[in-house]
Amino acid sequence: MTIYSGLTTRLSLAKYLNNNGADISDYTKRIGDLSLNRILGYQEHKVPTGSGVLLTPDNVKFNLAKICVDREEWVKNNKDELELVEELEKKFVENKKPENK
Repeated sequence: MTIYSGLTTRLSLAKYLNNNGADISDYTKRIGDLSLNRILGYQEHKVPTGSGVLLTPDNVKFNLAKICVDREEWVKNNKDELELVEELEKKFVENKKPENK
């Protein structure tokens, strides 16, 4: 089982970063505890709403399709952020290229 979650995904993590994340590739014990609470059904009242979808063999295809639709909707509604990410990616790729000698 896997939890696809706004607490752990790259696009949504930024809004939680100040309180929960160390950086976008890592998360704190608090986020781990919330994820485990969600998976195990423990203290669910402490888990924020929208904190994940339990993926199973029966629902994984549906949820992957929903993720794609949600991503496209995000792209439509967040043009400025998308442009920033694309600019940062371009600079990152350029800086990774070996220098021409």
